[in-house]
Formats: sequence, C-alpha cells, structure tokens
Amino acid sequence: MAAGLPHFTVNWSRSWGRDTFISFRGGLLIPGLFEEAKSIICMFGSTLRHGLIPNLLDNGHNPRYNCRDGCWWFIKAVKDYIEFTGDSGILKKEIKMAFYSDDYLENLEKTRENQP
Repeated sequence: MAAGLPHFTVNWSRSWGRDTFISFRGGLLIPGLFEEAKSIICMFGSTLRHGLIPNLLDNGHNPRYNCRDGCWWFIKAVKDYIEFTGDSGILKKEIKMAFYSDDYLENLEKTRENQP
C-alpha cells in the first residue's frame, strides 16, 4: 500500500506505516484481502521499535519512527483483522524482528566488553 500517490511511489518514500493502517480496514479487510492484510500486519510488526511502528519504512532501510499514533492505528488494524477473519492465532505468530532496538545493541556491546 502506498500513500501520497503519485508523488510517493518510489525510493525512500514508498511505505508509510500510519497511512497504511488508517486505510487498512477499507483497503484490505472490507474487500476480503485477508492474506494481504495478515502479511502487512506481520511485516510492520517486525519493524516495531520501542513500541513504535515506523511512519516511513524507506524500502526496509533507515526506518523513521517519527509518528506517535501509528502504533495505535496498527493495534486497531490487528483488532479489525481478528474481527473480520476470526483468526486470533495472529496474536501468537512468531515474528522475526527486522531491526534490533538500540538497547539490544548497547547491551550486546557491554556483554562483549565484559568477556575475557
């Protein structure tokens, strides 16, 4: 899903989290595109960082976490997905994280420093 067509269709500005989830119900669930909806939930779920969904994903590089309500739209999309599909199993789906949190990298460095 793309926002701001035709201006935001290429390169760094293609994938907007907030806009994706604002339009999620009407663009995916009402038309019955349930597999696509699940895929988008899981993909954006893998980009969670400090409880935020990126507002701009930048082709999977350098995500921008500059939106505070994207996470709430994401949660609503998950709720709506379950209501439409009955698939509450999505809540137990294991998601591989695309980006480690800053805390993770900081703790990894500390661990390496303390090794003999």
